[in-house]
Amino acid sequence: MKNNDDIFNRIYQKTQNYGLSFISSNGGTGKTTFFMFKFLRDALKKNITFHIFCRYANQMDKVAERWITSLDHYSARKKRLLDALDIKKEDDKFIFITEKRTGRKLAQILNVNGQAFYKQFGNLIEARRAIFDEILAENGDYCPDEINKFNRLIFSMARSNPYQVIGLYNNTSPNFDYFKYYGGQSFSTHVAPSGALFVFFTAKQYQTQSPPTLNSSVQNVIKNTEYSSVYNLNTFTHYPVFFKKENLKNTPVHFVLEIQNKFFKVRTCRGIIFFDSHNAHKSKKPRVSSNIFSRTEYPQIPSGVYSMLQEAKNLAKIKTTDINDTIFVKIFCENV
Repeated sequence: MKNNDDIFNRIYQKTQNYGLSFISSNGGTGKTTFFMFKFLRDALKKNITFHIFCRYANQMDKVAERWITSLDHYSARKKRLLDALDIKKEDDKFIFITEKRTGRKLAQILNVNGQAFYKQFGNLIEARRAIFDEILAENGDYCPDEINKFNRLIFSMARSNPYQVIGLYNNTSPNFDYFKYYGGQSFSTHVAPSGALFVFFTAKQYQTQSPPTLNSSVQNVIKNTEYSSVYNLNTFTHYPVFFKKENLKNTPVHFVLEIQNKFFKVRTCRGIIFFDSHNAHKSKKPRVSSNIFSRTEYPQIPSGVYSMLQEAKNLAKIKTTDINDTIFVKIFCENV
């Protein structure tokens, strides 16, 4: 097997601008191994803790063992890293990968099907990233209502903080014929309308085939999976899509917008429209509403302003500086 760490490192750097990334490759390219050791090294050396997702509770023990088991083809460096790790079980639902010497918790294994249980405990290790191997199941075996459980698990762990999920899957299954097309030591990317990133890569030892149109291939590969809604709309990816750090001091306020039961000052800065809730209810600027007439006393958004906001939405130029307000920006953009 050829070493593809360089290209997977470039793919990893690409994912840093996205909250949710789907990374596909042929089996045997080293995809899972690269990301496994990348996350483990960062946890050991930089204290960047992480979550490991699986589908069911009965998979958790095997997943934990796989993450610390040394294989013959691993380098001496990788084997030394794994020798420094251990597994700690506090009961069947709390399984951690720890540093053997100190007992420090580096990662927690979570099962998507059990998300309701984890909600009450939250993010025990303050992780800000997660990895989900075989996020698109080759055998089509998903847990009931998986996409909603997946999103709710992320919300329980993120708690309005930035949180990144990298999903890995193989494209060699008959279900994924659309991705058997890219040859050479390179990769292609596609950003879905939801803001999710799709990365396609086939190592150079595999046969080159003609590429189909990217967006149609993405939609075809996920349309019969539990993650079909991720392409156009995903309740998790609003973090990077609708949030941007920016100093809005001294930027103009054009009007106040009501979204559901909350007010936002509509401001512009660097070509982006920001919804700013800070003291918006005290603003003397004119007020309009995105709610239906029966829910508000304020007039609806004028047609000219509505068209402007719609164009900004299509260009992903409506955001907020408060990550707790991203859900309101998302609600507005779904309806504009």
